[in-house]
Amino acid sequence: MSLDSPAASDTADTTAPTIGFTYVDNKSPTQDQVVVTATAGASVSGTVHSNAFSGTGSFTANVGDHTSGSGTGSATATDAAGNSTTVSFPWSSRR
Repeated sequence: MSLDSPAASDTADTTAPTIGFTYVDNKSPTQDQVVVTATAGASVSGTVHSNAFSGTGSFTANVGDHTSGSGTGSATATDAAGNSTTVSFPWSSRR
């Protein structure tokens, strides 16, 4: 009698991390911030106001104090398996 074991299968992680943002206009003289909510452990890097920010998972980043205006920031979250998600988000600052 021969016992055959089932073939081992590796399931690749192809699920992209989630990422979301809230821009906080703190008004002068304090710094504006980006509140990032991303998949735990995902590495996040981005720019807003041409200032770079980075962190892991969910965090708050200071992005400088700016004059009135608005625009679009962007960021990419990358998980340990190399999957990534890139998003754009609006910002608006009033002084």
